[in-house]
Amino acid sequence: MGRLKMRSLCLSTLGLLVACAGSELEPTTGLLDMGTSPPLDSGQHTQDAIATNADLGLDAGLNDPDSSLDGAADIGSTDSTMRPTLPDAGASADVAPGVNPCSVDNGGCDANARCEGSPDGVICICNPGFVGDGQRCERLGDCADNNGGCGPVDRFLCIPQPGAEPTCRAFTLADLWSGDARFSLDDAQDQIAWNGFHFLSTLWDAGTLYAYSITNYSADGIGRSAVGLAVSEDGETFDGRGVVLDIGGAWQWTFEAADDEHHQVGRAEEDGWAAGVDAGDPAYLAFGPYARLPAGPMTVSFQLMVDVIDAGDDVVVTLDIFDATAEQILATRDVTRHEFGAPFEYRFFNMDYVQEEGHVLEYRVFWHRRSYVRLGVRAVSQGTAPFPDQRLASFPGVWKEGDTWYLVYECAGLTERWPGDVCLSTSSDGLTWIKAPSNPILVHQPNSWEENNIGTPSLWVENGTWYLYYHGFDGQSVQIGLASGPSLNALQRHPQNPLLRVGEDAWDAGTVGKRSIIREGAWFYMAYEGSSRQAFNPNSASPDCQADRSPNNPNCIDFGGANWSTGLARSPDLINWTKFPQNPVLPSTMRSFGYDGAEFIRTPDTLLHLYYRAPAPNNQTKRATLKRAP
Repeated sequence: MGRLKMRSLCLSTLGLLVACAGSELEPTTGLLDMGTSPPLDSGQHTQDAIATNADLGLDAGLNDPDSSLDGAADIGSTDSTMRPTLPDAGASADVAPGVNPCSVDNGGCDANARCEGSPDGVICICNPGFVGDGQRCERLGDCADNNGGCGPVDRFLCIPQPGAEPTCRAFTLADLWSGDARFSLDDAQDQIAWNGFHFLSTLWDAGTLYAYSITNYSADGIGRSAVGLAVSEDGETFDGRGVVLDIGGAWQWTFEAADDEHHQVGRAEEDGWAAGVDAGDPAYLAFGPYARLPAGPMTVSFQLMVDVIDAGDDVVVTLDIFDATAEQILATRDVTRHEFGAPFEYRFFNMDYVQEEGHVLEYRVFWHRRSYVRLGVRAVSQGTAPFPDQRLASFPGVWKEGDTWYLVYECAGLTERWPGDVCLSTSSDGLTWIKAPSNPILVHQPNSWEENNIGTPSLWVENGTWYLYYHGFDGQSVQIGLASGPSLNALQRHPQNPLLRVGEDAWDAGTVGKRSIIREGAWFYMAYEGSSRQAFNPNSASPDCQADRSPNNPNCIDFGGANWSTGLARSPDLINWTKFPQNPVLPSTMRSFGYDGAEFIRTPDTLLHLYYRAPAPNNQTKRATLKRAP
């Protein structure tokens, strides 16, 4: 009686059985197809423990830039703990010629294995739901029952584990690139927040999602755009916090005269503090308020009125800005009666100064007893006229580094000097923002691909280098450029600009613009808005168009009836970007804005979404979710 030869099969990364490597094993004559097995993954996401981004298997399973669903540890690993081996010869049974060797003790195979044998030998194959070398088979975690408890099968992968509960993970952008996932519109999802909640830049901090967006309003008949804030705990319900960064010249600190206790003469009256000629000797109508403001250039506005304007042109008050720390007057001016346009009507008088770090300031009004005078408010705004962001301080890009929050934004003034540039503000809490004295930190370049304006900035920090991405507009096309450096005050444009360009006769032939960036594994991913030609009308930024943007002024229509959508690109180094071959990833509009301004947001359930502006008529904010491809 001859000794039987045994052959074992290993499970490949494709879920197919193949002969194991090794000099002791004979090659098999064919493959036994058991179907594609779900990959193992290092991410830990169960119903009882939500995975963090780092736990999604992104660092381990996606370190190979080309990995996708099979990028994590595979159940067909060739590790010795998983590879089938030939049983010890002494363990095999002697079988009479012509007798099926599997009829004796299952051919030496595990009880949870199938033995396939002939007089020449046996093959041990673990049964479905088990994994091993055939001589020893361990039960896989059951993914067939309710997707292993991972959640909806279209949103989560269930990954079997030998002898343990399965693990779970959400779909990744690597899955999308490989064709295993796609972004699907959440048609059942109600509108996110409110109309106008658009062009988001978001950041999770201590379990709260900070979502900065554009906030549009009109002042003096001219459209203005600022930065608003909303917060959320789940990415679905948002609580508005109002405007947190306003246009240049807007008041940031206001001191009501009637509420201030710092007076030498006068009395509270209606909406201010007033003194008539019979109130007493000349003295300070107001001093204080002993404000300690951030360092940098400031503008103080004094709100004043008088009762008579057609008498002699006397000096009625003297205004000054007094540095109480340095005991020094920084600025002073006299105000005369004829500078008022009408009796009992407020007028503003502005003064500039430079605030020193940590110094305490007074904004004083000295009354000369020559007229009735009422003081309403004293208000302070950052910067000095002409403000580079007096028309537009919006389209934010937020980043937090250490304890400091950074917000770059598109800034534009009321004159042709400031058609659109990039400005910076910082914060210690994400709520109160201080504009950089050096604004703008990046200025458009004439006679170039960005000669008309730049804007919609976004930030990334990697290995101590700041990356500032922005759009550039030359009057025809919008494209994406990069400026980088060791700080936001030492930026250099990249010589390859624009890094991401418009396509040739493609869906994004007119615009490659506002973007959102995340990292998964070894890849950086960018979602960007795109449009067909021609996306924008360069005349729309002119003062005449700002004053009249009605349909009766066709030269000022803001866009040329382009089709808009969102596409993806990825890069291994933040410089060399490759567009997704199946762009766009959202539907396209027909001659209107929409499906644009997209922002990546990963919600606490680990699902990845694109929040976008929906098409007209309402342009509501909605989202698409990364799901299993059909």
